[in-house]
Amino acid sequence: MKIESLYTQIDKEIDSLENPEKSIIFLNNTSKKRKNFFILPRRKALNYKSVGFFIGNEVICENVCKYIDGKAKYVLVDTENKQNFNLFSIAKKNISKSQVIPFKPNDVTVESCDLLVRHLFEEDIQGKKVLIFGSGNLASKMALRLAERQAEVVVWARNQEKAPTIVDALNYILPKYNDTKIKLFHEDENGFDLMISFLSAENVIGANFFNYLKKEGTVIDGGINNFSKDFIEVALNNGVSFIRLDTRIAFHYALMSLNLETFHFFDNVFGTREIEQIRCVAGGILGKQGDVIVDQIKHPTQVIGVANGLGGVKHECELTDEERRKISTIWKYILQSNKKNL
Repeated sequence: MKIESLYTQIDKEIDSLENPEKSIIFLNNTSKKRKNFFILPRRKALNYKSVGFFIGNEVICENVCKYIDGKAKYVLVDTENKQNFNLFSIAKKNISKSQVIPFKPNDVTVESCDLLVRHLFEEDIQGKKVLIFGSGNLASKMALRLAERQAEVVVWARNQEKAPTIVDALNYILPKYNDTKIKLFHEDENGFDLMISFLSAENVIGANFFNYLKKEGTVIDGGINNFSKDFIEVALNNGVSFIRLDTRIAFHYALMSLNLETFHFFDNVFGTREIEQIRCVAGGILGKQGDVIVDQIKHPTQVIGVANGLGGVKHECELTDEERRKISTIWKYILQSNKKNL
């Protein structure tokens, strides 16, 4: 594919970005062997519009990064090294006019799958039997997530040597009093309410697995094309709900760093400041012993307490006279500030 033809495709996509201040370009990669370049679906969330490009090799990556520089406010770059070149490092080196922001597509995928499952089961996954195909990053994260939601999770993996170690590790991570433990798949299993696939290979799950699914069960193809043609035909002919995971469900998750609420937190809530010559902290800042903790640093409305210097708040009975004076002074400041704002 000639570079010039790529530029034509890129220009067509970028032309769809109407507001330069709310424009995003995504650069993605995958562990699957695909084309060296293709256009990803356009997306819209939180008043941002985005276009996306799949990048499959280093040379194309360098050329695309140079070409798109300055053509969108933000460039969000896949930071998960899935192939033998570092997409994020190349982007940082070749993009200077647009702001380069790292993002993790796997996290967006997991959030999308979780939201989809919660929607399908109307927020009640407890006790449901789930078969997850895969033992890699996405499959493991989803297995843990659903087990924490008290689903009965069973894992099937192609790598029979690695799978027991993964399942054991996940069970160690689960809360101590979790009702169920994640299990490895056995052929005597049946009655699954839900099947989720996160395999890197295509057409792996044959029609024989359909027999393990409940009559009105649901199938989510998260790895895309993981299920064989025979499985899909049998599933659809038997009224099974078969869904290919669409990560647009949690697209807004990738934009959290650009969200006004996030900006508000760091601009108004998070930080340290002296008020009436008293050191105050907010937003999770670990205060020194005697610092006054407030709800937000720029315009406080509440005194949380006095820091004990160890990440906690002093109990009322531990407060010195000086610390009580500090609390009183900050409360007076807050009340006076409120009067001025009225």
